[in-house]
Amino acid sequence: MVIEFLRFEVSKEDRADFLQADVAIWTAALSQYPGFISKETFVDQETEHIVTMIRWESLAHWKSIPESELEAIDAKMGKSWKPIVEARALLPVG
Repeated sequence: MVIEFLRFEVSKEDRADFLQADVAIWTAALSQYPGFISKETFVDQETEHIVTMIRWESLAHWKSIPESELEAIDAKMGKSWKPIVEARALLPVG
């Protein structure tokens, strides 16, 4: 398993719209791809950033999604879109 870690800077005023669009658009789309396990979203209490952790069966599954498809999904976010301020791959130990 691998975790895709994403951090977004989202104002309190935009948070509800962002979270609703993220579930309706990103979670719905990613759940259709082979290797998708789950997606969880958190608020970092220190920075108030939104943190998303997406679990994939493998790095190969995650990286097999064509960039053009990711861009198309991202475009569907419309006014709710926020840039990723941090992205990481978290790999299991052992």
